[in-house]
Amino acid sequence: MNTLHKLVLIAVSCGWLSLARAEDVDWPEYLGGKERNLYSPLEQINRTNVSRLQVAWTFETGDADEYQANNLIVGGVLYTPTASRKVIALDAATGEVLWQWDPAKEHTGAGRARQRGLVYWTSHTG
Repeated sequence: MNTLHKLVLIAVSCGWLSLARAEDVDWPEYLGGKERNLYSPLEQINRTNVSRLQVAWTFETGDADEYQANNLIVGGVLYTPTASRKVIALDAATGEVLWQWDPAKEHTGAGRARQRGLVYWTSHTG
């Protein structure tokens, strides 16, 4: 997937995700949630207003390789994996980078070219 496609995918996701913040609806794992049905109960975007949607913001990962993993949203934070296996946390409403993690800097997973996506979880201690 080229850079333009990555930007469009993230931008479209963020339009939906910024609405999720207002409704406190999370997308914590692949395909959405435990049901994995790709369904969101949000109703702000519908047939009558979808044509008026505008890009809220875009984000460039800096990776030239294809993008093959899912974004997550939890508590108004968009977690996005990159083709180089970094994980970046963005404010879903503004696109501001909150933090980044680069496994190459920690020398983890040497030799792995792909990742299997993200899942958000908490322990019993939070």
